Amino acid sequence: MLPSANRASAGADRRHRTGGNGACVDLQLLRSLAPFLWHQGGDGPDRVERGPPSRGRRLTLDPAGSDVVIPSHADRIRARLPGTAWRVLALLGLTTTVGLVGPTPALAVTTDLPPLAAPTAAPGVNSLTVSWTVPSGATGSLKYQVSSQLYTIVCTEIDVTSCLVTAINDATPWQFAVRYRGTAPGSVWSSWSDWSAVVPHVSILIVAGQSNAVGLGAPAVNAAGVNVATAMTAKAFGVVPIAWDQPVDAIPIRMGLTSAGPVPISTPQLRSWGSPAQVGAQYFGPELTTARRLYNHGQQHFVVLKVAVSGSTMVNGTAPPWNAPSGWLYQRLVNDTRHLQAKEAGLGVLATVGAVVFYQGEFDAVPGVAAQYGPALLTFLTDLHQDLGENANTPVVLVKEEMAYAYYAGLLTNQMTLDQWESLNQANDLVRAADDTAATTLPHVSTVESAGLDRISDLVHLSATGQIQLGLLIGSVLLQTGLT
Repeated sequence: MLPSANRASAGADRRHRTGGNGACVDLQLLRSLAPFLWHQGGDGPDRVERGPPSRGRRLTLDPAGSDVVIPSHADRIRARLPGTAWRVLALLGLTTTVGLVGPTPALAVTTDLPPLAAPTAAPGVNSLTVSWTVPSGATGSLKYQVSSQLYTIVCTEIDVTSCLVTAINDATPWQFAVRYRGTAPGSVWSSWSDWSAVVPHVSILIVAGQSNAVGLGAPAVNAAGVNVATAMTAKAFGVVPIAWDQPVDAIPIRMGLTSAGPVPISTPQLRSWGSPAQVGAQYFGPELTTARRLYNHGQQHFVVLKVAVSGSTMVNGTAPPWNAPSGWLYQRLVNDTRHLQAKEAGLGVLATVGAVVFYQGEFDAVPGVAAQYGPALLTFLTDLHQDLGENANTPVVLVKEEMAYAYYAGLLTNQMTLDQWESLNQANDLVRAADDTAATTLPHVSTVESAGLDRISDLVHLSATGQIQLGLLIGSVLLQTGLT
């Protein structure tokens, strides 16, 4: 198992990037936050308070001035971006699900009640459970209030001392604070607790498709006896974790999804079928150099999930496995993703889908079914986005298959007639065009071209050199889009 410590700093790193405190903020910016602020009347300058305040300290707005001066110890108050406004999430005990979205009444915050200890936030599958303890020596019933940063999100009550945040789908470094009061009329709120610790986060990089996603044409050991997979000495190979599910092609079929969790990406993927020389041989797909490029350019908190089967289809044949939502491979990808998220949550890490790479279509590029590929691909991507709980910005990279080389070779060797060749080429063009249509129709979908990449003698499968080239191309795209 890859130690979770290698990924545990993800949230902290993001926290440093999104943090920062200024001594002054622009007045126009503060006014844009008016719906998020609690106003207190009084003589002189308006007093503006945001929760949770830093032990009762307030922002003081001088209408005659141009800046808002933040008093000392303003590290708890962030006023640089509208998205970082603190807002109350849930008033537990009053209702089941609350998301306060407008101005709220002023609440007393400086009291003699001792603040609670900082709550905890435990990751789940696209969720966080926020928990806190009953104050020591408390008697009678109490009400609790939970607040989050960096922005508003609904927390649904589980019981008196916990609530559940769902639909977590990005690397936001969530933190939570809590306060309490009695239920009697006139009861005042305690001070806010300290913020909970940032939950470590890791992005899931999904690689899926058929034989070229598997990498069947890319043996790791070349003719000179050099293992090109292990010869690539980037740090990513010892750090980036991988889990795979390759039901037809791999030994073992599943890795990193069972008891121990993900393994280093350098772990050999062994072929389960073929000639005597091929069975048990190590192979690899585009995931290796994609991970290498991302890691070497600073995107280091991710785990690869590879779900691929040679010969699998989306529209060709009876019950094509990638056809959404009923295809067995589609369902397996969704279940494997959730299983990996649960594994990471068990290690104290919040895992969300960071990107999807899909290399599919060779066996669908045949007359009679190729025209169905475009609509099926749009359904696949739309359903996958919903079923995996992807962020609206989660990038999808479609690798455009290319069967023209193999078809032309078949024509030259008299394996097909000219009419058959033309029909096959038209089907190939339809599948390739479907990728382009998806990229122009759906947000955050892009394509990578496989034409021109090095292939083995069958002219269908990428060689080891071709897989290395492809992985670098995919990595370059994801460096531009970023992982969510």
